[in-house]
Amino acid sequence: MSHTTYFLFLCVLTLSHVYIVTSSFQPYIVPIINANIEHLVAHVYSKDNDLGNKTMTVKDAFHWNFRMNLRETTSFAGECFWMDDDNTVLKKANFEVFNKDVATDCG
Repeated sequence: MSHTTYFLFLCVLTLSHVYIVTSSFQPYIVPIINANIEHLVAHVYSKDNDLGNKTMTVKDAFHWNFRMNLRETTSFAGECFWMDDDNTVLKKANFEVFNKDVATDCG
């Protein structure tokens, strides 16, 4: 499988200086995996994108990919709902899925 890295080159001119800024735009691929909850609903969203509700059974997974924006403010949050057989919520958990700190920690 080939891996392509894209770079943005930005040249800023001032009266006495030239600055060249490079930034890598590698795609991030984020999986959500249901390890052992029989009826799980995951909802992942960002300021600009709502991935909707994903109903998952045990060992189900879904993923999405994206690129960090120029200001490195891209973030995704999520909610998981443990559902009863009659679709009532038994438990709910909120979590950070991705942000600049996560990207740094994961390399």
